[in-house]
Amino acid sequence: TDVSKGASDMILTDDNFGSILRAVHWGRTLYENLQKFLQFQLSINLSALGIALVSPIVGTLFPNSGFQIQPLTVLQYLWINLIMDTLAAIAFGLEPPRSEAMTQPPKNTKEPFLTKIMLSNIIVLGVYFIGLILVVQSTDILGLNKFKGIVSDERFALMSASLVFNCYIWFAIFHMFNARSVTAGKSAFANITRSRSFFLIMGFVILMQVALVQFGGAALNTAPLPLAVWGRVVLLGASAVAVGEVLRLVQRGFAKQA
Repeated sequence: TDVSKGASDMILTDDNFGSILRAVHWGRTLYENLQKFLQFQLSINLSALGIALVSPIVGTLFPNSGFQIQPLTVLQYLWINLIMDTLAAIAFGLEPPRSEAMTQPPKNTKEPFLTKIMLSNIIVLGVYFIGLILVVQSTDILGLNKFKGIVSDERFALMSASLVFNCYIWFAIFHMFNARSVTAGKSAFANITRSRSFFLIMGFVILMQVALVQFGGAALNTAPLPLAVWGRVVLLGASAVAVGEVLRLVQRGFAKQA
């Protein structure tokens, strides 16, 4: 028996050959969940680096353009990292197995872990969000300027800082849906009804974000935002899903041609 175990590629710990199917199913699920987490983290990291690099450069060259020298503070980055690392890892790690995973062919051992589909998702959504934050800083697309003069200059500066921070987090929240798709043309909402832990973590992030913006104060460089501005921020963040779905349609078209 020991010789057989040493020479074998797989060892069953029970007398049920169905265990092989379950092991393959869970193995494919774990592999895909790791890809989802990597895709989410790299796209958020790309956008964070882009914003941290471009915003102060443009703000220095054009002081009256509205660009902030420090668009996000250290504590705000810590909260972003908590979402990207710990909470995202839990959300994607607990994604349940998909039944259709067993209909897919085996992975090619030479296939890179970071696929071309994932890379295109990371670049397109990362660049889109960099552009979105730059537009938020340089224009009044969210209607905050109507409160200028009504509140003190210090309060308005905190509200402007809150706006960038809030937009960033809501984009990350909705982008979590996009990150659930790592294959060409697969909808971000596939199998979503079974992902209860996914929604629980999203709900926790949303509650924490509302509390940090509304009650964080000078410590987090935030100030309460009006309800109308909140609504526009959420809608702007939701545009990430729309852009992701369009991208997946394009990817599906290319996949069919191939």
